[in-house]
Amino acid sequence: MGGIVALHKLAELISGMSYETFLLNGEKSKAGGATCVGVEEALEIARDPQTVVIYPEVVFGNPLNANRVARWVLYFPGVLGGERKYDRSEFVFTWSKAYLTNSIYDSAPVLNFTGILDNHFSDLNLTRSNDAILIKKGFHKMDDRASIFLYPYVDNLTQFESADEIIDRATDISDFNLRLNQIRYFISYDNYTYHSVFAALAGCISIVIPELDQSSEAFFDLFPEAKIAGVSYGFEEHNRNSLNLDSYKLEKYRIDSRMFEKMENLIRAMTSHFEM
Repeated sequence: MGGIVALHKLAELISGMSYETFLLNGEKSKAGGATCVGVEEALEIARDPQTVVIYPEVVFGNPLNANRVARWVLYFPGVLGGERKYDRSEFVFTWSKAYLTNSIYDSAPVLNFTGILDNHFSDLNLTRSNDAILIKKGFHKMDDRASIFLYPYVDNLTQFESADEIIDRATDISDFNLRLNQIRYFISYDNYTYHSVFAALAGCISIVIPELDQSSEAFFDLFPEAKIAGVSYGFEEHNRNSLNLDSYKLEKYRIDSRMFEKMENLIRAMTSHFEM
């Protein structure tokens, strides 16, 4: 879901820079400034030697047989699908440097968007009767992390719900916000999911279960939006971290105001790569 939103936003930004932009999305239609096309038309467009096809990391290889391939790494390569290494001819960029740290791509350009859906989440001052745990992509060393960072604090918690199921059951964004407003502690094993930020904006006590070998400073360096949204890295951070909505909005504005510059830099780096 998040990857689809990100890819549509990227297409919108590229088309806003006056590039002809297409989304492989079934029947022909418009999505912002981009044109949605089916597979046959996408194959034809990809044959143009000047076309750059951007795949997310979950796509194996180059199914459109494009001459120029860019790879947007939206999560750790190979974990949810796709390959761990890409063809040397590809231009690789990423949503977060966390996904490519200590890899051959650790100097890849970073492109992400803050606040795509933030305005849909707020504290409605409802009764919060349950706590929720999100697994999502956070299945790495769950038992070890739980024994250190969760079990010592369970006396503070009430009946658990599955946050994964809450997300699946939500009929739309407004319904998801309503469901979050009935949750007290929102605990996530998935360190970098933006759902932790949504939960904080909705008034939950939003806790990320730490990695075994990562400090809070390192985590917030990779995910600064989480800190200003009031997400806590572990229960021990809880009393030291809280949402400052004005600061969050200011930081969002600062980041968003630089988006055109970030896109220009990305396109420039991409162009340079394919002209080498």
